[in-house]
Amino acid sequence: MSDKIPSSTSERAFDGRHPSQAEAEYLGIQGYVEEQLNTLRQLLQTGREVCQEQKRVIDEEAQTKAVRREQKERRLEDVQANSARIARDQAKDRRDATARRADESRRWDTLKQELDTLHEARVDMLTTFVADSIAFNRRQQEEIRAAIEENQSVPRSFVLKNHEEKMHTTCRDTEQYATRKLSQGAVGARICRDHGIRSGSSSRHAFSDCAENLFGVV
Repeated sequence: MSDKIPSSTSERAFDGRHPSQAEAEYLGIQGYVEEQLNTLRQLLQTGREVCQEQKRVIDEEAQTKAVRREQKERRLEDVQANSARIARDQAKDRRDATARRADESRRWDTLKQELDTLHEARVDMLTTFVADSIAFNRRQQEEIRAAIEENQSVPRSFVLKNHEEKMHTTCRDTEQYATRKLSQGAVGARICRDHGIRSGSSSRHAFSDCAENLFGVV
């Protein structure tokens, strides 16, 4: 018997001999190797499937992370845009507030100037009114004194009639004078009313309240 080991079953079948012990061992080893190869193939297939599954999971996680990163970047852009808009709005509010304060300051200066002018005019008018009233009363006293002196040389009935006529004329002149002064004072009081000045206002407006009380302007 030859020492050469057949390389395959077909070769053994070709020579037509029964398998020897070596051939049986070879067949056993070959079967074992094939079994191990099948096992390795199954392990390799299983490993390939596991790797594919892991790759799929990794790809999904990467995609999820990319989506989250994009959403985070978008939210950050929104926050930055909102912050910029809020900053612009605040700057505009500050500019508007500054402009309003400047406008209010100008209007207050104009109103104060008008009130100061009105105050001076009213002081002059009141001073003139007091001086005219004193002079008017002095003339009345002189006329009354002259009438009393004249009463001593004329009949009493004539004196009374003349005195009544003078008093009537005096009352009419006084009424006309007071009406004229009241009309002058009403102009200033109207300005105060237009600016919302009433009794109980600050000291700088006290002259308008005083003039309203003096002239009876409501």
